[in-house]
Amino acid sequence: MPEMKPIPGSPPEKPAKNRFFAILALLAAGVAGLAAFTDDLGKLGKGAHDLCQFAKVCAGDPLPTPILARHDSPKMGGGHNQNEQCEPLRAKYASENPGFNIAVQSWEDNDKDSFGHVTYHYHCRYVATPK
Repeated sequence: MPEMKPIPGSPPEKPAKNRFFAILALLAAGVAGLAAFTDDLGKLGKGAHDLCQFAKVCAGDPLPTPILARHDSPKMGGGHNQNEQCEPLRAKYASENPGFNIAVQSWEDNDKDSFGHVTYHYHCRYVATPK
């Protein structure tokens, strides 16, 4: 069989190992470029959002949701109710947090002594949700 000679002007054959490293380097460069691009996009987006808020065209950043203390009434005799015990503090929280709706979750427990006298204990929990 005759000896094969390379055709003049054609590139010499390279080992497959070089191709693997070239592909790996391209992938690494692509990932690094994408990371840098998205970081710049985040900075650009924040600047645009700040400008939008300054111009009062878009909504401001949401307010942090307030944490509201619950209320537990002292033990009391009959003639009272949950609304009477919970509403004043709900109204106070609503006036202090105008950007939120304040909801009340209330319940009661009661005790009866040996003479048949009943006392009530009211509990109120408040939850704030953005308007």
